[in-house]
Amino acid sequence: MVDLNRSRVIGLQLGLLIAAAFAGCGIVGSLLLAFGVVAWWEVLAAGLICLVPSLLALVWNEWFVVGGFHRSHADAGSAVNAGQPSPGSAQAMSALGGMGLRMGVVATGIIVLPKVIPDWQTRPFFYSVLVVYLFLMVIETAFLLYELKQLTRTSAASPESR
Repeated sequence: MVDLNRSRVIGLQLGLLIAAAFAGCGIVGSLLLAFGVVAWWEVLAAGLICLVPSLLALVWNEWFVVGGFHRSHADAGSAVNAGQPSPGSAQAMSALGGMGLRMGVVATGIIVLPKVIPDWQTRPFFYSVLVVYLFLMVIETAFLLYELKQLTRTSAASPESR
């Protein structure tokens, strides 16, 4: 396993999230174009609706979840780890935070989209949401698991946790 510092992990994740959103939009848009459907606005709107909560979830995970886990174990000193957040609770907090962010963006999108894009509830829009969302969730989950594994490894190896 490659060891990366936190800033490189964040930068790599940010780049991959943006690239995955564009790749997902490109795949769906190209497949639709092959079938004679031109729906680039719907595809791009869906890509942005998926990308915004993923970027907000990146901030959530880094600041509150992974950062909070790291700070709580660093502040523990020589105390017993009772009451300290576990990697499992950090994963649950990440999932709930990401889900809440996505629900907020979807609710906002439902209110705003009909005013911006007439006839926005089309199949190309929902195909795009499905593909881009899956791409972004794979990247988010992989990086969160990597970071939590790194944190548990460093907290288990530190002399304070013994």
